[in-house]
Amino acid sequence: GLGDITLLGNYKLFQKTKMNTAKRTSTSQELWIGGGVKMPTGKYHLDLNDPEGNLGDVNSQMGTGSVDFLLNTTYDLRLNKFGINTSLNYKINTTNSDHYDFGNRFTANSFGYYNISVHSVSIVPNAGVLYEHADANHLNNSKVDLTGGYVALAVTGAELSYNKINVGANVQLPF
Repeated sequence: GLGDITLLGNYKLFQKTKMNTAKRTSTSQELWIGGGVKMPTGKYHLDLNDPEGNLGDVNSQMGTGSVDFLLNTTYDLRLNKFGINTSLNYKINTTNSDHYDFGNRFTANSFGYYNISVHSVSIVPNAGVLYEHADANHLNNSKVDLTGGYVALAVTGAELSYNKINVGANVQLPF
């Protein structure tokens, strides 16, 4: 089914590009900031009075039942065809009508990439690291056991672009 809908907006704070024709090099930098809101459009129902119910089921819902807020920033530095892209994201979760509050989440990642162009196709292999920290969930202002935590992942993947179509995939391995 349809999950929660997220609306995001980003603003490019700056973009600088330097060309050195003598050395045939180019350097570019971009910095983006943004934010958004996640609306509770996905189905969410958890009967806390059901003896068969389980708080673990809260993670299998199509939605969260809450309005949440997102903040993000992305910095990209590129020298010729090699680049490094770093992103920071923070999600502020609010309490839903069942008094359940998913913990806030912080995510940071940094990837190195290399752009290979063949005719009108662009292949961009990448590798990097991703870190995520989730605060504990709360029900009626009491911490829910076995929620929250952190993970660090090594990530590798590739993106394929043709005209205005871009497809990517990656593999993540915790370390």
